[in-house]
Amino acid sequence: MHKIRFITILVGFLSFFVINVQGQINATKIVIIEGKDNSIPERSVVASFIKRVLERSDVTVERIDESEVLKKNILKNFNAAILLGQPSRNSLVQQAFVTSGVRPPQGDYPGPEGFVIKTIKEGIGGTLGTLPVIIASGVDERGTIYALTRLMRESKYLANTVEIPDLKIIDKPAFEYRGSEMGHMDRNQAERTGASRKFDANNYIDDQIIFGYNILLAGGGTLSLKQLKEDENYAEGGLVGLSKVLDDRGIMFLSQYAPNGISRDDWKEGFRGRWLACPSNPKAREVMLKGREELFKRTKTLDVLLLVSGDEAGCHCELCTPWVNTYVDLVEDIAKIYHKYFPDGKIWLTTQQLRSDEKNWLWDYLNKEQHPWLNAVAYAPGADELSPYLTGHINHDYEKYIGMARESRYIREMLKQVPRTLEITSFPDISHWVSSQYQQPVVAPEMAAVYERRTFNIRSRQMEDIFRKTAGYTTGTIAYAEGIFDDVNKAVWLQLHWNPNLTAEKILYDYYRWYCGPEAAPELVEAALLLEENMKAQVLGNGEGYEKYLNLVRSAGAKMSPRFRGCTGAE
Repeated sequence: MHKIRFITILVGFLSFFVINVQGQINATKIVIIEGKDNSIPERSVVASFIKRVLERSDVTVERIDESEVLKKNILKNFNAAILLGQPSRNSLVQQAFVTSGVRPPQGDYPGPEGFVIKTIKEGIGGTLGTLPVIIASGVDERGTIYALTRLMRESKYLANTVEIPDLKIIDKPAFEYRGSEMGHMDRNQAERTGASRKFDANNYIDDQIIFGYNILLAGGGTLSLKQLKEDENYAEGGLVGLSKVLDDRGIMFLSQYAPNGISRDDWKEGFRGRWLACPSNPKAREVMLKGREELFKRTKTLDVLLLVSGDEAGCHCELCTPWVNTYVDLVEDIAKIYHKYFPDGKIWLTTQQLRSDEKNWLWDYLNKEQHPWLNAVAYAPGADELSPYLTGHINHDYEKYIGMARESRYIREMLKQVPRTLEITSFPDISHWVSSQYQQPVVAPEMAAVYERRTFNIRSRQMEDIFRKTAGYTTGTIAYAEGIFDDVNKAVWLQLHWNPNLTAEKILYDYYRWYCGPEAAPELVEAALLLEENMKAQVLGNGEGYEKYLNLVRSAGAKMSPRFRGCTGAE
């Protein structure tokens, strides 16, 4: 059944390119014409576009302002033009929409972060004459960014030509939040695998944007108040510096800190715990609040603050028990400080590792009166009453009537319990294949013995299954991750939140076509789906599965052009 589904989808992809060949634009010299009023984020994506095109093809790509069109003598120097920007910020974009008769993106059409792409092979006349043009226009600045990145993905890259099919795409995302944590390679992973710990955060962010990313999670358990006071550049290369990078790209920033986490630099006797201090200790609480205030002062933008209740948070001494009361009180104090610096920022809390009675207390508390400082409750690992992950127990009361799926039973309860003024978002672990919130449903014991939870894994069909069961109850997602070994899972998760009508196979094809080229993509899709199955199958007796996987990858690698090997870092 899976094979039939895959072949059907593949035929659909191939027919798309055949059908549109007649109106295709073959470009060797491309000019990107920006509106003179285009924003910094709209301009920043152009540099990313040029870099990625030149990685894949020896074409000429130049960017100019619309006011320079006559000076640059475009008709002589180029054979294709990309008209980039919102109609109100680029007069040539506006003219192109009038000429083509296509409705421009504006107002509530096609929707927030939406865009329109249209190729006009015969040109739009006027200053540009018959020069083939591609309109890439958003309803807002983020829409323009996605228009250009989508155009990147739809194009085909040859040695010295970019083939742009006949396109008319009107699109917008389905979910408000589409993001994940930025992780690369920790020390232990690097030592075991020999992988490099060098990491280009800017490049990583740009790659995620290509697949519809609009919010990034960064942060951890602690920050040092001592170093914040002593060194004005402390955290400059971390959260503070990162906030500037994201602001320049128009991407939202979410920081997740343990509300009661304290660095060893600030630790004093009586604070309790290892690094999670006691909020009931006045001196420890003062350090917690001052540290966060210093960070907020220095951060350029911080759209969402996620304050977790468990996993990386908590104190269960006599003074802090029940923890939910202490947690809510502490979160509210942090929220007051946060809103001093970011009055429009959003606070999300979680119910991770809270007992059933503590969750019920929280629902009652939230419903008694309005809490304007709070915006959402994030459904996170260790929050599900029907999963023993992080809690070690199951609440069998929710097994009476499961409904459509076990994975969605408690999130349905959350939707019923939270006030209408609050949203439910998701903060899922899509990173680990075992010992996790969503581990493989069937695991080969030999595989689990050899490969730890932080292991390269592709679980595209499982990601799609989890999405179908849970995402409909949320307004979006920010996925937890601990590296880049789950990069394919992130792409699948993000793209499903952009368009729920996509399938895992379609997303995989787009992913591998972009990174490895259209020649290698079909076999890599088949290999990715097979890898997911191989991780489940018992090792003894599955030699054929491993051999087939290896042959698919080797064959795909042989078909990849040297330019695409350079893009992916493949040997």
